[in-house]
Amino acid sequence: MATLHIQHPITDFETWTTAFSRFREARRNAGVQAQRIQRPVDNERYVVIDLDFETVDKAQASLGFLRNTIWTSAANSPGLVGTPEALFSKRPLWTEGPALGLGGPLEGTWSAKLVADGRGDRI
Repeated sequence: MATLHIQHPITDFETWTTAFSRFREARRNAGVQAQRIQRPVDNERYVVIDLDFETVDKAQASLGFLRNTIWTSAANSPGLVGTPEALFSKRPLWTEGPALGLGGPLEGTWSAKLVADGRGDRI
């Protein structure tokens, strides 16, 4: 599994989510298996998006579509402010948390901590 992690400022969440929803079918056709959208607790004008793919190649192709078709067009990306940051990660190498016991090497589950710590493959 590979995760495309994207983060960027927005003008407002409603405008951004309306645009994001318009491309649901494109995400499905690109091979997105799961998605997570979050906002920092102290900044409602910022989004963090994680898109899960079967392979890094599919994640890279999707990022190309975003960069060339979505982010370059104000009509396709209303609510977007600035240039999004993006990076890829594979399944995590390590995670900790009460649901997983004391922590240690992880088998098959994705962890946001992997990307947040900057240990993912930066593009």
